[in-house]
Amino acid sequence: MFETATVLKWPLFAPVIPRLAMMGFTFCQPFLLNRFIRFLQERENPESVNVGYGLIAAYGVSFLGLAVSIGY
Repeated sequence: MFETATVLKWPLFAPVIPRLAMMGFTFCQPFLLNRFIRFLQERENPESVNVGYGLIAAYGVSFLGLAVSIGY
């Protein structure tokens, strides 16, 4: 029994990393949405353009990472 677990440890644990990544990307989406709503409610200032671009990039990374982790 222990030999089987020793030999198959990498094939057994290979899906763990993508599943953890999927959980992380799914967990961060409500926080991104909360920040986006606060961004829309704030007054415009010189840094708001950079924050907007950062939110666009964060959503892109989040959805791309979610797609890759689900696809794996």
